[in-house]
Order: sequence, then structure tokens, then C-alpha cells
Amino acid sequence: MQSTNNLSLSYHRVLTRSWSKETHRFLSNDRCLWAGQSHSTTRFYSKCAIDVDVEELDCLLSEESVQLFDVREPSELLETGKIPRSVNIPLAEVEEAFRMTPDEFLEKYKCRKPSKEDSNIVFHCRKGVRSLKALNTAHQLGYTKSRHLYLGFAGWADHWKDTNPTKVETISK
Repeated sequence: MQSTNNLSLSYHRVLTRSWSKETHRFLSNDRCLWAGQSHSTTRFYSKCAIDVDVEELDCLLSEESVQLFDVREPSELLETGKIPRSVNIPLAEVEEAFRMTPDEFLEKYKCRKPSKEDSNIVFHCRKGVRSLKALNTAHQLGYTKSRHLYLGFAGWADHWKDTNPTKVETISK
């Protein structure tokens, strides 16, 4: 790992996900992520500091130094649980939420609205696809230091299921 602008850079981490379109460019300017399709899979090539792994997120949570946003639908949280201290903003609401005034954001989501300079904003979804879309939206709105949990909630839950199941908070209806 190397550091630029106080952020950790990973060396071209490659993720494979199903996708149905041709080549896409996520994120803007120099902070970009390219996805190229080969048959039924897409490989995401990270050129910048956008990935957070399970261990790093756990560290950030234990230090209480992260603003964690879950972009899954509320029904998914009821089914599978959530990462403690995460705030649910469904993907369809991300752009509107990050355009709100701080008071509107606080009223709707019961937490402080991040500032564009914050480097502790992390998005996550189930497996990392929707969080990339949320990340793209946030970057386009000027939140260029935001990142995402690249393995998503599924990676988080799988990592902790045997050693520390309390890392997954259940939601009651």
C-alpha cells in the first residue's frame, strides 16, 4: 500500500461481478474505476483509494471514526441484519440525501450530514455493486474522499459469522 493525500491506495484490486452492459466508467476525474466486460463477468479495476476491506472497517468502527452508509433497501436489513452504527440510505435516495441541507439530513437520517472534505465516508450494500453506484454519485457531488466496503455486507457477515457474530446487528420489525 502507498499513501496519497492521506488515503491508502490499493494496487489494482480486481473484483469479479455479474454485469449486463459493455464497458462502464465509474467515478469522475482522476478518481476512477473502470469495468470491462468479458462474457458474463465484469472485472472492476481500482486505480484509487476507494476500497475498504472488512478489517479496516472494523478498525474505523472501533475507533468511532467512520460515517457508514448502507445503501440497501430497508427490507434487506430486516432479512439479513446490518453492520452496527450504519445508517440506511437506500441507493435511490443517495443523490437527494447528499444534496440536502445539514438540518434536513439530520431530521431524515438522524445523523450529521457529512461534509465534502470528510475522508471517513464509507458506503456499503450487499456485495459491493450498489455501493459503487452510491460512491459514483457521491464523487460526482463533490464527496471525492468517500469510499466503499468492496465485499459488502455479505463479506462482512461471512468474515465474522464464526468468530464474532455480534458484528452483525439484527433488526426487529
